[in-house]
Amino acid sequence: MILRFVKLTGGNVSAYNSLPDKVGGAIYVSDGAALYLYLSTIALNRARRGGGIFLASSSIATIVGSNITSNMALGDGYGLWGTGGGGLFIDQNAKLQLYSSTIASN
Repeated sequence: MILRFVKLTGGNVSAYNSLPDKVGGAIYVSDGAALYLYLSTIALNRARRGGGIFLASSSIATIVGSNITSNMALGDGYGLWGTGGGGLFIDQNAKLQLYSSTIASN
C-alpha cells in the first residue's frame, strides 16, 4: 500500500468488540504486506497495540518525512518498542525503514 500526503486521525479500533485483536488504530499492515508512507501524519489514534500503526509478522514499512504523534496503545503499554507500541508496533520479523520522520508523544 502506498500512502502519500495523508492525515489519519481519530481511529479507535479498541472500541469495536467484533475485532478480536484490536490492533492498528490508523493502519494495520498484514503478514507479508508492505506499506510506503510518505509525507503524512498519523495522530490521535487508539488500539490495544499499535495505536498509530501495527506491522504484523514479516511485513515491511518504509516511512519517509512523516509524523507519528499522540497515538495510544491501551492494553499492553506505550512507546515505539515493547509490548504496546503507542505510535508504532513492530511484530516479530517485521521490518521498518524510517527516514526523516518523527515518532513522539505516543
